[in-house]
Amino acid sequence: MSEVPDIPAGFEPRPAGGKFTNMIGPIYQCIDERGFCYAFRAEERHTNNGGVVHGGMLVSVMDVMLAYMIGHELGPKPRATTSLAVDFLTSARPGDWLEARGHITRRTASMVFVRGLMTAGERPVLGASVMAAGPAGERAIA
Repeated sequence: MSEVPDIPAGFEPRPAGGKFTNMIGPIYQCIDERGFCYAFRAEERHTNNGGVVHGGMLVSVMDVMLAYMIGHELGPKPRATTSLAVDFLTSARPGDWLEARGHITRRTASMVFVRGLMTAGERPVLGASVMAAGPAGERAIA
């Protein structure tokens, strides 16, 4: 059995999600002056053969966080990721506390465009751009 990770103040366990997200977690969340955030403490089980956190783990957490961030800001409507582009900026290691945050850059009648950044402390680890399809007829904003 693994130890309970050291969790920074303000974070709480994310409510149960789908089977995959529950398997890779625990994932924590907070809403603060900087907005919505998902985070996790990297563990040995998250690593690849090189001993760093697997890119698939980083991308999975980012994708889930951006989807929930969109729902938090625009309301819980069905949306699906249609495009996800990532930049691996540096590696993360077991023990790192990784935080993922994002912001909406544009909306159209049926699409939402978002940018996200995952950090380990002050160190940027992963950048992402996402397009998500939503219900038609949402009011567009600039």
